[in-house]
Amino acid sequence: SARPGFFFNVVNPNAVGDSGQSDGGVTAAAAAYNTCCIDPRIKASAILTGGSFGLDGQWFPPGTPPVMFVHATADEVNPYSASTSMFTQAQSPKYLMTIEGGDHLQVYVDQPWEPHVAAAMIAFFDLYLKGDPAAAQRLDSAANQPGYSLQMG
Repeated sequence: SARPGFFFNVVNPNAVGDSGQSDGGVTAAAAAYNTCCIDPRIKASAILTGGSFGLDGQWFPPGTPPVMFVHATADEVNPYSASTSMFTQAQSPKYLMTIEGGDHLQVYVDQPWEPHVAAAMIAFFDLYLKGDPAAAQRLDSAANQPGYSLQMG
């Protein structure tokens, strides 16, 4: 189209992130971290109870963007090991926010978990998409509370 779109000058094309939960997490991960589907516009990604399966291609090749995985240890749909495996494979910088207990969906939509997860995700994206150095401390604070932990690599 000859006319600029609705988001023209609203979205910074050099600061695009993606995120998804469950199967959406697999899709978001593939768009940023699988050679079958990599979109080079993605500069950071938050994967919530996702996994690295079901797609051809290499997962987490060199040069992929920063990633934050979030997973509850009592997830009854996708095992916690799905995120720990991806964390091990991912390139740095990488983060794994662990939520003790919790289930597959509840930790993303209900109290007391949702505010911690949201704060950690906002800080992560602020750090890597906005280049805000103060966001590193906010990420650490949001994800290192009783019942939560944050691994970095």
